[in-house]
Amino acid sequence: MMAYARIGEIAKQIPDDIFSKQPQVEWRDLKGFRDVLIHRYFDINLERVWAAVEKLSELQSAIDALLADLPAEENDC
Repeated sequence: MMAYARIGEIAKQIPDDIFSKQPQVEWRDLKGFRDVLIHRYFDINLERVWAAVEKLSELQSAIDALLADLPAEENDC
């Protein structure tokens, strides 16, 4: 679960226009899930946690696609 908390925290720092390239992922829900895990852990619903686990491969594919779409960094050496 803490991995999802980290993913949600990172997702909050990324502009929404980047996420629009992978609309099949519910990015807003992912960010909200992070808030529940960190701040409202007494509200954690095990069915929601399991649903998140089942979506991990979809999330990984979307993140891989977003990373592949980023421009290459220029090497200043």
